[in-house]
Amino acid sequence: MSTGVKQIDPALSPSDMAAAIHALWRDVRIVNTYWVPLLGGTARDWDRKAIYLDCRFPRYIDFGGRHVDVWRYVLIHECVERTLMDELNLPYAIAHTFATAAERAAVEADGHSWDDYTLALRPWIDLARTRPKDAQLAPGIDMRPMQAGHRH
Repeated sequence: MSTGVKQIDPALSPSDMAAAIHALWRDVRIVNTYWVPLLGGTARDWDRKAIYLDCRFPRYIDFGGRHVDVWRYVLIHECVERTLMDELNLPYAIAHTFATAAERAAVEADGHSWDDYTLALRPWIDLARTRPKDAQLAPGIDMRPMQAGHRH
């Protein structure tokens, strides 16, 4: 979850980011009833517009003294990553880097510290690596990130 991006473009307003997130919520559904080894992923059949989040990953996490909806940032990450792989045929590693930059821009547009955010997500990313008892892998999940040997 790290990039060389230091700061968001000051021209990007919180209302611009909110509009982008709202558009994604309208078109993409989140499923969080399965095990997802990388915390988040997309359906192999992207026509379904489903993002899978690990079943143990809560929607709200406390960090930086605030109770924050973190799914909104993962939503941006997964949508950007998937679009770049599918539409521009970029390799996963490059798409992931751009997606992380977009995720960071959203976090910072909402006034949060990127360092606080990534620190708050770390336990959930680590937990997602272990399969919960009786949990199924998200059906039809796009395996490209796992096949690329992704490590956060």
